[in-house]
Amino acid sequence: MAGKILVLDEKVISQIAAGEVIEKPASVVKELLENAIDAESNQISIGVEDGGKKSIIVVDDGVGMSREDAEKAFLRHSTSKITTLRDLESINSLGFRGEALASIAAVAKVILLTKSRDFKEDIGTEVLVEGGKIRHVKDAACNYGTTVTVKDLFYNTPARRKYLKSTRLELSKITDIVTRQALINPKIFFRLTHNDSEIINTPSTTIQLDNIVNIYGKEIAREMLPVEYSDLDLKIDGFISKPAVTRKSSNHISIFINKRYIKSKLLSMAIKEGYGNLIMKDRYPIAIISLHIHPRNVDVNVHPTKQEIRFENEKKVYDFFIKAIKNTLQTQSLMAEIDNLKLEEKSLEAFELSLSSVSEITGDTLLELEDIKQSNIDDFKQDMKSHVFVEPPSGVKVNLLPKMSLVGQILNTYIIAQSGDNIIIIDQHAAHERVLFERLSTAKSGVKEQSQELLSPLTLELNPKQNSYIMENKDILSSLGFKIEHFGKNTYQIRAVPVVFGKTAGDKAIYDILDDLILLGRTKEKEELIEKAMAVVACHSAIRGGEELSPLQMKNLVESLYDTRNAYSCPHGRPSILIMSKYELEKKFKRK
Repeated sequence: MAGKILVLDEKVISQIAAGEVIEKPASVVKELLENAIDAESNQISIGVEDGGKKSIIVVDDGVGMSREDAEKAFLRHSTSKITTLRDLESINSLGFRGEALASIAAVAKVILLTKSRDFKEDIGTEVLVEGGKIRHVKDAACNYGTTVTVKDLFYNTPARRKYLKSTRLELSKITDIVTRQALINPKIFFRLTHNDSEIINTPSTTIQLDNIVNIYGKEIAREMLPVEYSDLDLKIDGFISKPAVTRKSSNHISIFINKRYIKSKLLSMAIKEGYGNLIMKDRYPIAIISLHIHPRNVDVNVHPTKQEIRFENEKKVYDFFIKAIKNTLQTQSLMAEIDNLKLEEKSLEAFELSLSSVSEITGDTLLELEDIKQSNIDDFKQDMKSHVFVEPPSGVKVNLLPKMSLVGQILNTYIIAQSGDNIIIIDQHAAHERVLFERLSTAKSGVKEQSQELLSPLTLELNPKQNSYIMENKDILSSLGFKIEHFGKNTYQIRAVPVVFGKTAGDKAIYDILDDLILLGRTKEKEELIEKAMAVVACHSAIRGGEELSPLQMKNLVESLYDTRNAYSCPHGRPSILIMSKYELEKKFKRK
């Protein structure tokens, strides 16, 4: 049957091509930033509104363009970076495809204002493009360099605009892009504002460590180790954190190949492997690593976004990364400075109790245990020989937990109890998460006080992404019990924390909570986001697996479960209680 194969309209072709390069506002910022850096700019200013969905303005003081070049810049595959196929083997610029402006202009309204420094022009040029069509080209007064204004992204492709994320999430992605470029280009002054509020300001410097101070703060910068390692055609430089300074995700690992930021699970894994057992398996270092390699040995033309690359000898590069990290850790002092390292308190120190008799203990005391007398523990252990029964409280029961007798703890992680002919196994961390989550929920509704003042406020120096989160979600953090004061730029003081934290709270836990909260937000419903945030706080405040509990602490935890609405799972949906019948146990031993 004829007539099924059609040649697409040029307008449709351009919009499909744009979709390969421009997926979200951060894609626009990335492409324009790379153009500005390639233009030898000393200062780059980025201003966005509504997470970039309403407008994006990028201003640079680079070489600029002539009137003729300004018009050509919007044609597909127009570029000043390459002329022949051979040039692809020695690419040293960030941009080279000639797709950026054409792709952006195909799905937005774009105004380009530029004046060439090379030609010493007296007057600049303004080009207006809408939906890929040039509306006008005219003379305009402006400074040397280039200003690109992008408005109403995806205005002509509503299906794509519909899938944009929340303002906070889109801004977070933009902040991430600018942060990475600022880390690898310390000589360039970067400034990012959102709705006229400054988020990033990194003054020009020739010292990369100074730039790390601007991004991560002084405390982190003091804990960074310089990396310098070379071998024939490969060279690595940058900084990695001491093993004492880690994060919960690999988001704080920045990898650059010939100054191009790339995403590589393989190389992130190599960096972590270089640490070996110096850090826990679920922790990641902070790293800013730059690999210098001959362009012919790496293919940066794998994907339109140029964030995925292919090495000629992948294993060689992987092994080289591991050697570079190991060499750094073996040749430098890993001792953290006492002034900068706030030692973590063991969770159980918040679970000790001063009391005269066991009868004075209630569920609330689970979070306030201090200095329990050994004699009381010994007496209690003696009672345990004949089992200690935990009964549901009198009155209305909100769940169906049965009366049970505690047997003990195994693997310092699970509490074993017996109820009739059933064996009950309780995951202490998951169970405590549930208890704390519901206490947070009760406190949020105003039934209980949700905050407790800290004896000494915690001072946090945040990176721009964390700072952006706090600026956008201070009310959510406040509803959970945090009292936060802004101390200028990226510095904050935590004066109070949720009651569920207990009397001790470390900055490491706060950093981890912020990292986890930043990963949330895939919903526009504020209540759903608050619920997810409460689950994160409960998780970080709960007893950990592997912690030895006294019989008294186990009893209090089980008693607290009776006051919950759902004792059988943690807030993330993971089981907290398992049950095995006598019949099932006897089957395992072939008695049945």
